[in-house]
Amino acid sequence: MSHIELKSPRIFYGWWVILASSIVIYYGAGTFFYGFGVFFNPIRSEFGWAAAVVAMAFAFYRLEGGLGAPLVGFLVDRYGPRPLMVFGAIVVGLGFLFMSQINSLLMFYLSFLILSLGFSAGMGVVGQVAVANWFVRKRGRALGILMIGAGASGTLGPLLALLLARYGWRTSLVIIAVGTWVVCLPMAALVRHKP
Repeated sequence: MSHIELKSPRIFYGWWVILASSIVIYYGAGTFFYGFGVFFNPIRSEFGWAAAVVAMAFAFYRLEGGLGAPLVGFLVDRYGPRPLMVFGAIVVGLGFLFMSQINSLLMFYLSFLILSLGFSAGMGVVGQVAVANWFVRKRGRALGILMIGAGASGTLGPLLALLLARYGWRTSLVIIAVGTWVVCLPMAALVRHKP
């Protein structure tokens, strides 16, 4: 009786890159880009700051993103997406930790700048570059699947609101910081630059 060896089909590694990058984008956008609005009023009311003063941090974030984009593009071309994703996840976690300890408007702005730098470096275009490097024929489809993570990230808002209601904004930010490292660092480790 002859022995027939069955080979299980291998999954193209580019799909793992999409999954990992999508999870990083989901968590990053869900906690910072979309989810931060949950923390807006509690922080504002604790310090008695005007809404416009707190909202200025978002303007700084958009400005940093625009100014930093060429540098991020250069770095991802030179070093690949994985180091930037790891760096970004570490910095975003530190930014949330720092924000949990603020006691002045200057510290708030500084923490927001740290978060912005980390988010721009490791949770935005970097995942798109990684996916684009792995796909040629199905690149549009691959990038579309990747962006499901960004689109679905709004679902974290209600979870953040529950966290906030239970633990308060400072402890919630510490939990989010640790979550950033637990979720995003292993995913970043899966990302490879090119086939």
